Order: sequence, then structure tokens, then C-alpha cells
Amino acid sequence: MSLPPSYRHRLLHAFGPPLGSVGPIRSSTPRPACRPSPYPSPPASSAHPHLDSSDDEFETYCFNDVCVLDSDDAQEQTPQTPSKKVRFQPSRGTPPCTSGTSNSQDEDTDEENNGKIAKPKGEVGRPNRGGYNLRITLGWEDARYEKVKTFINDLVDNNLDGRVPMSEQALVNVQTVREKAIAKFSFLEEYREHWVVNDFIKTRLKVRKTALEKKEGAKAIAEIKERNEKKKRSASMGN
Repeated sequence: MSLPPSYRHRLLHAFGPPLGSVGPIRSSTPRPACRPSPYPSPPASSAHPHLDSSDDEFETYCFNDVCVLDSDDAQEQTPQTPSKKVRFQPSRGTPPCTSGTSNSQDEDTDEENNGKIAKPKGEVGRPNRGGYNLRITLGWEDARYEKVKTFINDLVDNNLDGRVPMSEQALVNVQTVREKAIAKFSFLEEYREHWVVNDFIKTRLKVRKTALEKKEGAKAIAEIKERNEKKKRSASMGN
């Protein structure tokens, strides 16, 4: 029985040439007999090279699908907890300590003005424009009013400049008028912040300024008239 060449080739490769066949004789090296070892065979190596280690530390880090080989790898694989940044707010500047001088002065002023008569709203001498009339507001007897008025007017004429208002006067001179008026009429202390004395001063300065302006105007007019008269006389003499 003849076999196909391909099948015959497979048989020769698997079992060798049959007995009595023609062909080269191949020598085969005898294989040593496999004897069972008295010791248990080691487990098959794992496909992953890192799994061959039997270190306890490796087993400690090889759980929850996380495998590390040493402490350095463990530090790399361990999830890092983001450090919480602490920001220190800049300390706000402590307000400077202020002495109680101003407060004590305010308290002294409040105590000094406590119970005194306050100034009415508006400006003195302008009753029809939101102000008030000083004589009517005070309600004094005419003799008393005229006496105080005359005395303060003399102080103003002798100590203050009648060409400028009270706000532009020297403070020392204004204070001199106040002190002398209060020393003469002690009841002026009953009015808060000496507003009655101040009103008399303001009124007198306004009158003085008006009078001076009129006087200066009249003087200027007289000088002009005099110059005109001289021109006329010189012109008539020339003719």
C-alpha cells in the first residue's frame, strides 16, 4: 500500500523509519529517565516578574490592585493628600490711642453750656430772611438793652477794625471785647457760647463798615467836586 508523500513524511517525523526500510540510520541520544523528586516542585513562575517575590512587605503593598516592590515605590504609589495651605491674614493696624483730652474738653464745654440759652436759628438782623431781631429775641427792657449795646459798641470802636467783618478780626481782640463785656454785665454768661455778645459785635461792625463806606464815599465826592471847581477857576482865569 502506497501512502501519499505528505502523510508519509509526517509518519517518518513522528515515529522514525520503519523496520527494514531503506534510508539513513539516525542515531538517537537516550534521554535520562525522569525520577520524581522527594521535594515538592516550586510553583510555576508568574507572567508578571514582580509577582515572584515572596516578601511580606510586597504582600502588604499588593492589595486593592496596587503592587509595589519597595518603600520608595510605595511612596510614589500612595495617593498624596493635598496639603492645606493656611493663609495668615495681615493683622490690621491697631488704631492709635488717642488721649482723652478732646473728649474731656467736649465734656467740659457741654457742662459749661448746660442750662444756658441757645442761639436761635438764622442770622441776626435779618428777620425777614430766616434770621431774627436781637432786641425782640432777647426781650429785655429798653434801658437794659441800650446800656449793653452802647458799652459793647464803644469796645468795638476802640479794639476792632471797622472795615472788616468779625470773621476776619484778630481773635485776641475779639476775645478782649467779650471778656470786658461779660465782666461788666455778668448776666451775659447765661447765653450759650456768648452768642449775644457776638451778635452785638457783628451788628456794630456792619454799622461801622457802612458808615465808613459812606464817609469815604462822601469824602471822595467832595474831593471830586473840589477838583472840578479848581479846573473851572483855572479855565476862567485863562480866558
